[in-house]
Amino acid sequence: MRLQAQFVKTYTGKENEKKERTTMFLYYLTGTPEAKASYKAIKEKEGFYQEDEKGNPLWHTSRTVGKIGFIVITDDNKIVIDNDNIRIMNNQLEQMPDGILKTAMAQEIAKSIMANMIVPMPTVQAPAPTVESAPEVKQPDLSAE
Repeated sequence: MRLQAQFVKTYTGKENEKKERTTMFLYYLTGTPEAKASYKAIKEKEGFYQEDEKGNPLWHTSRTVGKIGFIVITDDNKIVIDNDNIRIMNNQLEQMPDGILKTAMAQEIAKSIMANMIVPMPTVQAPAPTVESAPEVKQPDLSAE
């Protein structure tokens, strides 16, 4: 079963035994009712299940899938990141002979992957700067000399 993961935010996780904190990624999940029910059952069994205000399951992870990605519930009820698209693109590259075309294709694939991985920062509109008028300065009268 497959669920789509939509990025919500990052946060700092709890301290581990080494007193380190991990960056965590929060996603909300959408998918078929069966996939969502399966995800819910797995997370409730682990003792950790949350939903957003719309009833979509929330997924907390230390591994990012970018802005939008997919997770898969395996036959043995493991939740893993779906990297099929990256594997397919990598395989296509491996089949190409070395040269300019392969290099260009690799660059385009990297751009595509990075475009999904980078979450745009919100745009903040700053007020336009205003210039206050300078005080009027009287010029000296030089005609009298």
